[in-house]
Amino acid sequence: MRYLKPFILKRSDYEDVENQLQVIFRSEISHPLVAAFLLLYPYPVEQDGFVLHNVLNASDEHMSMRKARNIISEGIRIGKFHYKDGEFTGDFDSESSAAMRLLGGEKQGKEARWRLEPAGPIAEAIAWRGELAEAITQSLLMTLRQIERANEISRYEIDASGSIEAANESLQKSLEAVAVKKQMSAEQEKFLRETYTENMNLYIKNFTKERVVALREKIEELYAKGDRIEAIADILADEMGIERRRADFLASNESRLMAVHYRQSSVAELGLTRYRWDARMDAKTRPDHAALNGKILKYSEPPIADTERGLRANAGILWNCRCVDMTIIE
Repeated sequence: MRYLKPFILKRSDYEDVENQLQVIFRSEISHPLVAAFLLLYPYPVEQDGFVLHNVLNASDEHMSMRKARNIISEGIRIGKFHYKDGEFTGDFDSESSAAMRLLGGEKQGKEARWRLEPAGPIAEAIAWRGELAEAITQSLLMTLRQIERANEISRYEIDASGSIEAANESLQKSLEAVAVKKQMSAEQEKFLRETYTENMNLYIKNFTKERVVALREKIEELYAKGDRIEAIADILADEMGIERRRADFLASNESRLMAVHYRQSSVAELGLTRYRWDARMDAKTRPDHAALNGKILKYSEPPIADTERGLRANAGILWNCRCVDMTIIE
């Protein structure tokens, strides 16, 4: 039995779309939030890692009470030290530990915890941090509301030329086995472009809604718990990674689905009606798809590929399906 070569998605087939999605996600979600954060936070941060710079610079051997208070209060302002329930915690080095001792602080065990009643500049710094945390929280929540409203009316144009070209080239190579040439018509290309763009717009809007809800819950939870401003910065840094991974997944999945749909409709037009279902047969393979592995099926009669939902689909059609259809040459 002879088969046509299946469509195998390569990263180069969808990389351009992935880059477009990353730009959209960052411009619509993470970058507005980062801008709101940096507008209020007065100390330098690295945008991708949010690593706070240590701006303390005290090398004098002699330390005065004033200098000790400045070291601790400035450390609080930049997030190096934190105060909660009567104790100071954070990144205490030899100098800041000496400042704590000079101010009358008592070290609690072997950990970097000091008990000290805040007063003067230190108490002011603690109050300032609390006010700053509230201002940042409210600013981010307002930005999320703006993102939410903009998402309702936004529309994005996705250039899927690379993915469509890859699908066409793959089909041409497969058809070499039966000495047939089938060019993609202008109508087919137009349909694929429009369908691709419509699907991507739906995915982008759904993803944005999902992230707005998740980010709002996380930010409100951190504020309610009295967590540090740096914890909010960590959330924003993590968000960029989430956006990057979702862009990769959406671009690869939609490009593969588009190519598989085009291939299956095209071979049907040529009278090639049957295929062998080939599953990956690894730990990620769905049980339903493992059961279909090796079976000879008709394109016109897709099997139940999801028993839980009762969905019928040919190989490679369901969301994130990695199976391929080995078209039988008859």
